[in-house]
Amino acid sequence: TKRNLSSLKHELTHVLMREKGVFPFYASWSTGLTEGSAMSVEPEYDGVYTLDEHAARILQMKYAEGVAQVMSFTGFAANASSKSYVLAGSFTRYLLATYGPSPFDRVYSSLDFEKEYGKPLDTLESEWKRWLAPLMTYLNQGDSAHFRYYYDRSSIIFSPCLRRIGKLERNAASEFEAKHFNE
Repeated sequence: TKRNLSSLKHELTHVLMREKGVFPFYASWSTGLTEGSAMSVEPEYDGVYTLDEHAARILQMKYAEGVAQVMSFTGFAANASSKSYVLAGSFTRYLLATYGPSPFDRVYSSLDFEKEYGKPLDTLESEWKRWLAPLMTYLNQGDSAHFRYYYDRSSIIFSPCLRRIGKLERNAASEFEAKHFNE
């Protein structure tokens, strides 16, 4: 349907990356690389800020130290999904813009950053952070609230109960309706 067209590029990227993936799912064993490749094709993230601006703000506001954890097998799920998707997508955009698609195609299946890029992941991560540094500008109160809304949360796997999440969502809807936006 028309309202779902916005995710089409993302999902088609997964289809196209299948040939670079590994058995049995024909994806990368790094969820960060799998989702990063799909996120990287749509740099306009939310209609207000770009994917890279979101990533820069995550780092600037100390909601993450970097992207290395997101690239590990379980690290992607250890963070709030919104944070993991953005960091992985921005990092992938950096790798593709800086080094081209060939090493990314290879690292997608090998997971060996040092072999494919000639540099370890922590060095690539440092380069990416320097690439994002110009986007780390002054945040006014509205900007801060915007990014807190997206990223000041933990992974669902660290929540003790799904009923708690439902209760939080009901409370948030009630506060929103009452125009108590900070709550």
